[in-house]
Amino acid sequence: MISSGRRRFWIATHEEWIRPSLKSEFFSYMGDIFRNSNCKLVCFTNKRSNQKQNIQYIPLAQSGRLWKEAHAVLTFASPSTSMKGVHSKSLLHGIPVITDDEGDHGYYVNHLYTGYIVDLRKWRENLVSAVEMMVKEPSVWLTMRANAKRMGKVYWGNWDEEV
Repeated sequence: MISSGRRRFWIATHEEWIRPSLKSEFFSYMGDIFRNSNCKLVCFTNKRSNQKQNIQYIPLAQSGRLWKEAHAVLTFASPSTSMKGVHSKSLLHGIPVITDDEGDHGYYVNHLYTGYIVDLRKWRENLVSAVEMMVKEPSVWLTMRANAKRMGKVYWGNWDEEV
């Protein structure tokens, strides 16, 4: 379990940003580690899903506004799925990214500078470490946020393409 004390902390993802082979186990695990905390995973989807404790499923139509308010964005898509648009747009908005190191997923994310790159062989342990670090050390999260925004401005300026 991860505790954020009184501070609310939420991570945004999308049903297509999690690879099919991990999806069921991933959402179950996230519900378990966020149980009894102020942490929440918000998943944007068009599918009707059962709400689980600390996992909130939100219609895609609301994603455009809400994902920009996330404390972090999480993607574990299949290696053949490019995350360039999602990661670059997130960084431009100063949102740290938690992702894996397959495909182009880790290309724009600098480990411990603008986000956290997870070794998929140990995804559970790495994911807990990433979230705990951001939640328990707000200064680390704030630094990642500032670094992400700075890097985004340098590389993409005022890019406003939809994610």
